[in-house]
Amino acid sequence: MRRRLNLRNRHSFGALSAGLFGQATLVVSGPVTARLLGVTGRGELALLAIVFTICSQLGAAGLPTAVAYTVAMDRIPSRDVLSVMARTWVGLCIVSGLAGAAVTIGVTHPTPPLAWIEGLLVATWVISAMTCTLALACLQGEGRFRAMNWIRPIASAVAAAGLLTLLLSEHRAAVPVVLSVIVVANVLACSIAAKLAFAAPSSTRQVPKAIAVSQLVRYGLASIAGASAPIDSLSVDQAIVGVMLSRAQLGLYVVGGAFNNLSSILVSSLGTIALPRIAGEPDENARQLLIRRTAIIAVMIGLCATLLAEIIVAWLLPLAFGAAFAPAIPAARILIVAGFFLSTRRILVVFLQAVGRPGHTGFGEVTALGVLALFAILLIPPFGLIGASTALVIAAASSNMYLWLALRSRAAQHRRPSAM
Repeated sequence: MRRRLNLRNRHSFGALSAGLFGQATLVVSGPVTARLLGVTGRGELALLAIVFTICSQLGAAGLPTAVAYTVAMDRIPSRDVLSVMARTWVGLCIVSGLAGAAVTIGVTHPTPPLAWIEGLLVATWVISAMTCTLALACLQGEGRFRAMNWIRPIASAVAAAGLLTLLLSEHRAAVPVVLSVIVVANVLACSIAAKLAFAAPSSTRQVPKAIAVSQLVRYGLASIAGASAPIDSLSVDQAIVGVMLSRAQLGLYVVGGAFNNLSSILVSSLGTIALPRIAGEPDENARQLLIRRTAIIAVMIGLCATLLAEIIVAWLLPLAFGAAFAPAIPAARILIVAGFFLSTRRILVVFLQAVGRPGHTGFGEVTALGVLALFAILLIPPFGLIGASTALVIAAASSNMYLWLALRSRAAQHRRPSAM
């Protein structure tokens, strides 16, 4: 039976709605957090968030993606796969949590009592987020999209509500207090996700011998770079601008980039539905048809989001951030185009993961980083922010070209987890 994926599909619509709702909660929590903490406190929380992101993404070793792919392809309950990798996962959580705590204690706060508190909170944040991601991957692989779509925005929604309540009642708060609200929201989401994902009955047959921890780890490690997308999650382009231009120029660049992520959010949400359906499709022709149909939908969504952003940026940017940021508009228009290519890259990454070739996604990210560095050196000195924005467009387009060629090559065969 062919597995259709279109915008009329309730699961696809649910995924897009979950992505939009999650983004809306971030729109609320961002300004609220800044008002609660002030400039210095917001900077400290940003540093903790970077520690969290690195530890949770690298610490998971890509295993959630490997689990979603394996469960969907072999059509077995996720608990069977989890039983194979349980010890490995617990070890990764412990190591990642300890690493997050150690870095927090070592570099983020001069006062020992607060440093220990923040270290414990970051460790809890890392472990709960990692486990929630794994639980969502189980739901994704088993095709339980309704539950997955409901759970995805829980952490951000609860955090936004808690922070807004804190602002209305206290007006100001210390970093550990704000961090506690965020951590509690993540633990709650993790608990709900784990209850739904891990409570499913296991199968009565044995896990196929071909599924082993080593295979899952190889697939996961190969998928990390493409799935985490350092240019997006670690803001490599912003770091380059910060090194090569002034802080004022960096501020304009960051504000200009605030309008380029809508298409990526929507396309990523679509990808959560596409990956297990493509991986679980046994018929090659039907699978290729599903890939083409999904690609068309993703491009349409990206184009519509890009057009909307281009229409509103000229008046919304100065309205939201102030007239002082109006010089960021030209760069913002180019960054919106870059956002379209970045969103296209996200769906290409999903396709390669779904056909069992996650290693190509890492090479695609390396391609993007190399091209970004080269054109940043060539374009930023003479053209400033316009050059930086253009460099990001070229980098994203180059990565897309590599990923598209890799997907079309005969090497991209549907197979069990592998590194390439």
